[in-house]
Amino acid sequence: MKLFIETSVPNMLTHDDAPDKMRITALFMQWVGLSSHELFISPVLLNEIARTPGPRRAVLEKTVREMGATLVAVSAEAEELARHYAAARIVPARFQDDGAACCNGGLSPGRYDCKLEHETLGQPK
Repeated sequence: MKLFIETSVPNMLTHDDAPDKMRITALFMQWVGLSSHELFISPVLLNEIARTPGPRRAVLEKTVREMGATLVAVSAEAEELARHYAAARIVPARFQDDGAACCNGGLSPGRYDCKLEHETLGQPK
């Protein structure tokens, strides 16, 4: 299975205020390390970690390195689709970069391609 990892996964390992989420995330990371699943990350994750202040950034960087995930580029089509989703208020504008990364066709060309079609955009709220 191909798993796309976004920033909240490694981020949960740094939240002392949510011990249950930390524990569950640590178990997930152990499971992923033992499994044969392919992990993928996007430049969005790396950019968000780079903006993280202080020692927490080092923890996040180490976690991502240890995952051994494949970095995939965000395609122009995925960025366009994310802009339309944000404009249609399907996803909040502040998560537009995450949307582009998640609907990126680079994970498996021809299989997960996002198509920009009006019926996928929904109605503005």
